[in-house]
Amino acid sequence: AVVIIVFVVFVSTGMHNIIVQDLEPSETFRLILAKDALSSIIEHPLRGLGVDMFYWSHEPNRSHNIFLETAVNLGIFGLLILLWLFWAIFIIIGKGILKRKGSGSYCIRAGIIGSLVSFLAHNQVDYFWNLHEIAGLFWVLVGVGVCAAGLEGSGSSIS
Repeated sequence: AVVIIVFVVFVSTGMHNIIVQDLEPSETFRLILAKDALSSIIEHPLRGLGVDMFYWSHEPNRSHNIFLETAVNLGIFGLLILLWLFWAIFIIIGKGILKRKGSGSYCIRAGIIGSLVSFLAHNQVDYFWNLHEIAGLFWVLVGVGVCAAGLEGSGSSIS
């Protein structure tokens, strides 16, 4: 949300014109897509445009940001649900990292948290939810992390 606010201020004040002069064509195109996404969010804040409608209305291209893409397609409520989902995932998986640093699942969960953070960081400049292999890997990592969190208190171990 902070990234979106900073971007809106950046674009609305005209500061982007100073930086855009030295950008590569693909970088300029991504900024144009992000600006179009923000305009669509302002026009349709609650319900968005609809699932994948931004993609099809821009000769198919995505906004290259998971949060912009979600907000433009599903509206602010869809974005809030996505943020809640990520928050819940990190809370569930991360609880054991602070509680039991010496256990075997600690290493698994720490690695999974690092992988998920990397995935989300990269999705600030690209959009991978449409690639089934990568989105599938994300959900497999979430599943293994949640499983490790559930096994922690039951006395079971992951082999």
